[in-house]
Amino acid sequence: MKKILFVVLFSIGFLSLQAQIANQPEDLRICDDEINDGIALFDLTITLPEILGAQDPTEFNITFHETLADAQNGVTPIATPEAYFNSVNPQSIFARLEAISSGDFDTTSFALIVWPRPTTQTPFPLEVCDDDGDGLAPFDLTVKDMEITNGDPNLFVSYHSTLIDAEFNVNPLPSPYINDVPFLQIVYARVENATTGCWNTVELELVVLGGCPDVISPPVDIFIDEGDENGLAEFDLTANESLMLGAQDPMVFLFSYHLTLEDAQQDNNPIVDPETYQNIENPQTIFVRFYNDTANGYVVTNFEIETDGILSMDENFSNSFSIYPNPVAEIMVIQSNEVFPNLEIALFDMNGRRLFSESNVANSNSLLLDISKFPAGMYLLQINSEEKTTVRQVVKR
Repeated sequence: MKKILFVVLFSIGFLSLQAQIANQPEDLRICDDEINDGIALFDLTITLPEILGAQDPTEFNITFHETLADAQNGVTPIATPEAYFNSVNPQSIFARLEAISSGDFDTTSFALIVWPRPTTQTPFPLEVCDDDGDGLAPFDLTVKDMEITNGDPNLFVSYHSTLIDAEFNVNPLPSPYINDVPFLQIVYARVENATTGCWNTVELELVVLGGCPDVISPPVDIFIDEGDENGLAEFDLTANESLMLGAQDPMVFLFSYHLTLEDAQQDNNPIVDPETYQNIENPQTIFVRFYNDTANGYVVTNFEIETDGILSMDENFSNSFSIYPNPVAEIMVIQSNEVFPNLEIALFDMNGRRLFSESNVANSNSLLLDISKFPAGMYLLQINSEEKTTVRQVVKR
């Protein structure tokens, strides 16, 4: 009798060890499409081998559900698990593993995660000068990495001659690279996230410029000692032109002056009166576009202007001011969280021309500035107090 009881108990224990087990699979991760909306198409069925493990697939049914309650109750299974769009990101999916013979079941879960594709920006054309007129030149492609990735250290860039090569990450171009299409060639940058492996592509134009001028002597920095120690002066930016020009024809090779490197490269926002330019920083870098007026060739260089006194950009001083509304149509409010002595307010256009200034502004935490008479565009608002200054960009609607 004892022997028979042992056999029965052993059989029950064996059946218990053979109960269905829904193993937890790895989360499913996928890269988003170009829209980057966090929604993607998943094949949930690729998790089946992990959920089953070593169990016989002919003995079980596996269904996928959007809630744990549905999985436990065996209702509302996902109709097309091989082509399922997630509704949120991330999203939990619940799997029900059910024994065909007994109806016993177990549940498990995994996440659907949509990784964003890298955010890129279309770069300005990469331009180099042609030395021999054949339309071919060496390009350092890597100088565009920061512009394309917007400085994101997690993104890596490779360059390819065709879009297909960029998409499949094959045949990367060396750098420096000599263009094989004269004068103008489009190459494709592949931007990949080192963590997720998600990637994006962007076009880059390679432009070979003809008739580039030579900078015979580099421009020198300009210093003016006015003796007033206010850090402001009027500069003649053209003083360096004869150095850079040398014996080249001044009717062909011309100059323009800019506040930023990007403006100089793209020939945007030239300083209108470079002979009488009022600095807005001290010292301040001026960018020079030296160009051929009869061809597309140009070079960009720079020099510094500086005067006596200190016009330092103090971060704490800058953070003390709120300027609103911005963009502004008529009246702008300059609000400070403390009162500063000898406050000076000045408004400049993007060419460095002083449009408005007021000194010894009354001690107050708030100032109203009427700019309704100025045309729409971008302006620079300079606020000074003793040896501190801040400059803000203002948009006039």
